[in-house]
Amino acid sequence: MGAEDDLSTVRCRVLIADDHQLIRQAIRTLLRAIEGVAIVAEADDGFATIALAKKLKPDLLLLDVAMPKAGGLAVIGEVKRWSPATRVAVLTGITGTNTLVQLRDSGAVGLLSKVCTAQELDHGLRRIIAGEEYVSEDLRAVVEAGGAIGALTMRERQVLALAAQGSSNAEIAALLNISTKTAENHRTNLMRKLGVHSAAELVALVLREDLQGV
Repeated sequence: MGAEDDLSTVRCRVLIADDHQLIRQAIRTLLRAIEGVAIVAEADDGFATIALAKKLKPDLLLLDVAMPKAGGLAVIGEVKRWSPATRVAVLTGITGTNTLVQLRDSGAVGLLSKVCTAQELDHGLRRIIAGEEYVSEDLRAVVEAGGAIGALTMRERQVLALAAQGSSNAEIAALLNISTKTAENHRTNLMRKLGVHSAAELVALVLREDLQGV
């Protein structure tokens, strides 16, 4: 949908993409209080977002990552393809490390939590519109934890995936063609790197942080 904003004096043209009308309305209200910002369009599904970004080439896309028809990572990829100058800030209720790190690594300049306060959301939007990067306070520690995942070796990632499925050290050793002692050492090292102290904590971390695919 089009916007009523005067585009003659704007410094940041924004496309809002969220399938919830109330969220779009809240974002719209905050943006219209920021000088020099114009809302050029709104979208409520992934396909429409890609089409509008391709047509309008906005300066900033505020993107919900869980919309119908196309998910956040797919949308970001297509937007970067058709409008490479468009900066993307993500609106999300997702707190899984793997997903958030993927979004950050895809080029998102902002990770804005849907459960943050209106004051923090306004602050984050202003920072992003000013050309900075911003991650909501409740997501920062999660994203930083992603660095620990990145520090795992390929073998430790394999052990992590198998351990999360409930495999014993002996079973992991047989599947990876390594000794049981080596499997035990890999499990010990990755638990140390991830800051967990038991198999139960390891499985809980994998499920909580959406790490099944690491």
